[in-house]
Amino acid sequence: MGFQISRQLLSIVSVSVLARRVPPSAYGLLSMATIFANFIDIFRDLGTWSAIVREREISARLLSSVFWVNLGLGFLLTLSMAAVSFPAAAFFHQPELAPVMQALALVPFIYSISVIPNALLNRQMGFRALAVVQLAGAVAGTVSAVVAALHSWGVWSLVLAALVSNSVTSAALWIAHPWLPRFIIDRREIARIRSYSLNLAGFNFVNYFSRNADNLIVGRFLGDVQLGFYQMAYTLMTYPLANFCQVIAGVAYPAFSALQNDDERLRAAYTRVSVTVGFFSIPAMFGLMVVADPFVRVVLGQKWAPVTGLVLIFAPLGALQSIYGLVGAIYNAKGRSDRLFQWSLMSGGFYVISFFVGVRWGIQGVAIAYSIAWLVGMVPGFLIPFRLIHLSGREFLRAMWPGAACAAAMGLIALVWRLALSRLGFHNPAVHLFTTVAVGVISYAALMWWWNPPVVEEVCDVLASRGLSRLTPLISRRRWAAAKSGRMSGDY
Repeated sequence: MGFQISRQLLSIVSVSVLARRVPPSAYGLLSMATIFANFIDIFRDLGTWSAIVREREISARLLSSVFWVNLGLGFLLTLSMAAVSFPAAAFFHQPELAPVMQALALVPFIYSISVIPNALLNRQMGFRALAVVQLAGAVAGTVSAVVAALHSWGVWSLVLAALVSNSVTSAALWIAHPWLPRFIIDRREIARIRSYSLNLAGFNFVNYFSRNADNLIVGRFLGDVQLGFYQMAYTLMTYPLANFCQVIAGVAYPAFSALQNDDERLRAAYTRVSVTVGFFSIPAMFGLMVVADPFVRVVLGQKWAPVTGLVLIFAPLGALQSIYGLVGAIYNAKGRSDRLFQWSLMSGGFYVISFFVGVRWGIQGVAIAYSIAWLVGMVPGFLIPFRLIHLSGREFLRAMWPGAACAAAMGLIALVWRLALSRLGFHNPAVHLFTTVAVGVISYAALMWWWNPPVVEEVCDVLASRGLSRLTPLISRRRWAAAKSGRMSGDY
């Protein structure tokens, strides 16, 4: 979490600088390239990374076989993305797109080199090393992007960030977990994980279309500028999911895999992890919804004003998706990537239909239609994996309720504060943003301290395990009372 918070602060600084130096059309151009890059990314390891993490027993022959298969696959994917760059540029009527895609084509090969060290570190739960590696890549990418943007490189500053970040991350993974492959490709070892891996690859294939069809449709029918606005709002929504929840899910997956044959412990672990994620992500998204307008004006600039309306639509959806993002770990830990694939076929088709329906009303229509489609599919999306570990929806909601209620109350308090500022004549967006954030943080902390749900005790246990037990009375009302009682009796 410490490293992830650092990455988030780095991202905020990066977005603030780049949004002012790089025009929206450059973000739209990168989004077009990312559509195809994400498609290529589906096949980057064909689910072998996840299979290595989950397998109870792994052999040197399996690791070497997977390494060479991934290396060859990465080379083919690089050639494929370079080959489709000109047809893609013609499709979008953007000649500048071809060289951008050709440069980004190097990313799949760079990633393929480090699949095995990455999987082994995750399998061994070497998350400190992984965090350092990811932070090193993020810092290198951000610095290169900012320097390039200050020299007016435009879209190439964003391309450079991707190349530098991936290269540094790949090199750092080999340093963190040095490993030498043998010149072996054992077909029997590959066959042992083939079914699980291919179903997972099938899910990634379908998930790509359902997650990127909106960019494709907006870019084709509404243009690169509108796509830039839409993508920026979508990025803000997925910040907790992409930069916090996925890190938690990455930690949870190898832990869940170790509990794959013990449903009771897996059920308890999943619920605790979900509540902990909600403890941070739900108030963040509710808060973003309240300060959407001053946030866009202060952080992104006036030229990004159309993003405000999209944030109001996407923020509550982001709160829900941050929790939903963990269900994939249940499917994978239980070895049921086949059910994950089947559900993605049904839900993905529903999402794509919603994009075509919504585009008639512009980017806000797309956002609203997608939100409605996702909310309709949310209930079965949770209940299907819950059945694999015999978790009831009522039990899960009961665990999530205290944190969600405190976050909603915090959002209401922050909204009242903003309205009061306007009534008193304070209209400066920076004043609205920073004071409302402060009010939100203080009120949420006070509400959680007063209610004292189990997640607060969970955080206290983590702090105590890191030698920070002196801080726990500041967080937990129960521990504050116990500490006060101890001082009065002379035992504290």
